Amino acid sequence: MQEISNHEKLELEELKERVRKMLMETPDNSAQKLLLIDTIQRLGALYHFYNEFKISLIRPNNRVRIMLMKIFTLLLFVSNL
Repeated sequence: MQEISNHEKLELEELKERVRKMLMETPDNSAQKLLLIDTIQRLGALYHFYNEFKISLIRPNNRVRIMLMKIFTLLLFVSNL
């Protein structure tokens, strides 16, 4: 297995910060938020953004809250297989 360079590590951290910013700036009650979370999950990278995902789940009166809870439950189930 090959190690990644410091430059690649920095680039990875910058990309993760950009995704975090997108998650926090996208309205919770939008289809765009669901699509973003779904895409991140399909890429297998949602665990990097657990805190941002959790924040979206706990906001009250959220139209997509049920869908996010289903995704979260599925992720927990799959991670325990």
